[in-house]
Amino acid sequence: MVEGYAVVEQHAYAQSPPRVEYALTALGRTLPGPIEALGRRPADYGDAFTLTQGWNTEDQDIRG
Repeated sequence: MVEGYAVVEQHAYAQSPPRVEYALTALGRTLPGPIEALGRRPADYGDAFTLTQGWNTEDQDIRG
């Protein structure tokens, strides 16, 4: 899982029923900015990307 990428740490508690909690590491807390930027990218550049690729969704069947 993502623990192997050092962005999330797991805390397991020896109790019944078993309980596990996850938290972002310092590295993981640096990710929201880049992830939000990727989420904004289609809204900011979608039209330019479509034009660059030569896609014209009005005249072309985009389903393949």
